[in-house]
Amino acid sequence: MALLEVRSRTVGVPGGPAVPAVWLEVAAAETGAGGGGGDGDALTLREIVRRAVRAQFTAAGSAGGVQAESEARRSVGAQFRADRERAEPVGDAAAEEERALAAVGGGLVAVFMGGRRLECLDEQVPVREGDRITFLRLTALAGG
Repeated sequence: MALLEVRSRTVGVPGGPAVPAVWLEVAAAETGAGGGGGDGDALTLREIVRRAVRAQFTAAGSAGGVQAESEARRSVGAQFRADRERAEPVGDAAAEEERALAAVGGGLVAVFMGGRRLECLDEQVPVREGDRITFLRLTALAGG
């Protein structure tokens, strides 16, 4: 089993969403990968995105009070939304998982791990203890 740290960042958006870092457990029995030799376990990028959104929603749900929980869930959902979608209400975790997959697949959110950009949702991603994955929401900069 390995623990994978997931962090989210939004660049170019003043007061952008503050999404808590979460840890995902990845077990060889779940993935069918890994095994001997200490090579680690593997998941598809698609599964990592799904698990990360679920974990972020769970962490947001533990925020103190109804208003704090609502704001935290809004931040989790906002990281995967295009600017024109910002006013839409945040759905449940399953709906936000689908939105996140579309954002990663469409290039709105870049995913980095170990200094490398992960782009294909069906790519097998080897996971080792202490690895960190970062979701980076890309935004167009205004200017002339």
